Amino acid sequence: MAMKMLRAPVSVADARNHLTRLVRDVERGGPVPLSRRGKPVAVLLSLDAYRELAGERTSFWSALTRFRSGADIAAERIEPDDLRHLRDRAPGRSPAW
Repeated sequence: MAMKMLRAPVSVADARNHLTRLVRDVERGGPVPLSRRGKPVAVLLSLDAYRELAGERTSFWSALTRFRSGADIAAERIEPDDLRHLRDRAPGRSPAW
């Protein structure tokens, strides 16, 4: 989920005085950046946006297993020669010891 800060930051002091309005704004339209002394310090998010950001991440292995179970590799007719050019066979760089 890509979130853009479309609105100007709200100072923490103003947020304290107008929290109800800001919560309504967040529920309707997106995140509200908060600042202290002109510097960004926090973001007020909707619960849905927070859950999406804080959700459990899938491990690489789980994602690979799920991909493999749903993909019909044999139907793609991929031959070893089709992949040979993808790997760099150069010996690499010399370490600077």
